[in-house]
This record gives sequence, structure tokens and C-alpha cells, in this order.
Amino acid sequence: VIDYLTGITAACVRKEQVSSNKGILGIAQKVFMYLLIVIGVFVDVMLQFMFNNLNVPISLPFIVGCIVACWLVLNEMLSILENLSDIGVPMPPFLMPLVERIKGSVEKKGDDIKDNIGKKEESADDEG
Repeated sequence: VIDYLTGITAACVRKEQVSSNKGILGIAQKVFMYLLIVIGVFVDVMLQFMFNNLNVPISLPFIVGCIVACWLVLNEMLSILENLSDIGVPMPPFLMPLVERIKGSVEKKGDDIKDNIGKKEESADDEG
């Protein structure tokens, strides 16, 4: 909601046309972003099922779903900060780079997990 409101305000400040179609699309995107978290949780469940059936002793306590949720929250934070900047709200110079760095760390953690899962699958294939 905050991103939506700051986005509309920033668009007005930038002298962009605000349309109901863009607004409805923006709201739909926000709703569908929650679907990404659900998909991340399903990926966690499927990975755990796969590891259990391959007798690989790995436990992933909904890490994919959590990483997706963190990534989405950080995306929203960045969008809100960009909107506030466009509106002219004074901002500490470290804030946006800090959030971008945290987002990069979350993305790297996701990549690390993806790479490690690939290695575990290869080792399970070698054993089988």
C-alpha cells in the first residue's frame, strides 16, 4: 500500500499521467507477488520430499520461501525509497545503497543455495 501511494505521488511530481489501468496493474502485481512466496514454499516442500526420497540428510526449513519473501520486501523498500527520493523527501545518503547491498546479499544466498542443491543432486546421482 505504501509503495502504491508513494508511486502515485511520485508520478504526479514527475508530471506523469496517472491512469486507472496502470493502478489496477500495479495492484495486481502486488497481489501476485505474494504468489511467489507460495511458490517458494512449494519449492521447499518439493526439495525436502526429493531429499528424503534420495536419502540425502538435508533439512531446508522453508529457506526458499523465506528468501523469496525477503527479496520481495527489499524490492518494495527500494521502490518506496526511489519514490520518496523523486517526491523530494530528504534521505540519508547511506540508506538506499544499504538496502541495495542487503538485497544483493539475499540474491547471493539464493544463488548459493541453488548451486549447493545442484551439487547435492550430482552426488546423489553418483551414489545411486
